[in-house]
Amino acid sequence: MNHNPLKNIMLTKKIELTVVILTYNEEANIKRTLNAVSGMKNVLVVDSFSNDKTVNVARSFPNTKVIQRAFDNHTNQWNYGLDHTTTDWVLSLDADYIISDKLSHEIETINFEGISPEDIFNVPFKYCIFGFPLKGTVLPPRPVIFNKKKSRYYQDGHTQQLQYDGKSFMLKNHILHDDRKKLGRWLVAQDKYANLELVKYANLQHQPLSLADKIRTRTSLAPFLMFFYCYLYKGTILNGRKGLYYSFQRAYAELLLLLKLLDSRER
Repeated sequence: MNHNPLKNIMLTKKIELTVVILTYNEEANIKRTLNAVSGMKNVLVVDSFSNDKTVNVARSFPNTKVIQRAFDNHTNQWNYGLDHTTTDWVLSLDADYIISDKLSHEIETINFEGISPEDIFNVPFKYCIFGFPLKGTVLPPRPVIFNKKKSRYYQDGHTQQLQYDGKSFMLKNHILHDDRKKLGRWLVAQDKYANLELVKYANLQHQPLSLADKIRTRTSLAPFLMFFYCYLYKGTILNGRKGLYYSFQRAYAELLLLLKLLDSRER
């Protein structure tokens, strides 16, 4: 659906939000994420039985409730969290998403007169490497504010999409994607994500593909194109070694998927 500029809405009604955050061994991130929403009344952390200090850190925040569920997939984990909120409207965040002061103020001043329960609010991203915001990112805006009674998550490859039937409004200010976990965790995650993408493409064999999916499944260009897309087109070349690091990360993710696609075909 097309995004609608928020400035075109006439709003006079406020509602109460619950912040929902998924965690598993997010000790490196969760304190910064919760600090950024410490002024909000309701925060719900859905933890997948972390074995580090994630739960202890989360419970140290008086506005935060922690519930735990054994992990099977992100979609079920998100929807479980939605089912356990005390408010209809939610603000969904990953454990490495940081709400800036400007975005926090923008969210606090949203009023909901004339907004349908089917409508959602998107937020753009700034990707950080070691806490430093990059010039550009491949992350698209994500729906983060929505009514749980009218929206549910579904799996789409390695990621989760929000299904909704209303209008999509775009907030002006960014979420910072600032993951401080060690590289080894990122590498393990990429292997899992690539396996999920492999399943997705196997199920799309007889369906129309997007241009990006055609490049991934029908050529060997995706890793090279992704690197130059990030480094040159998105301008991370201006971020020095951090920009190079990010561009190689994205190229590696595409290379791993390509190897798995080739391996599956040869076998």
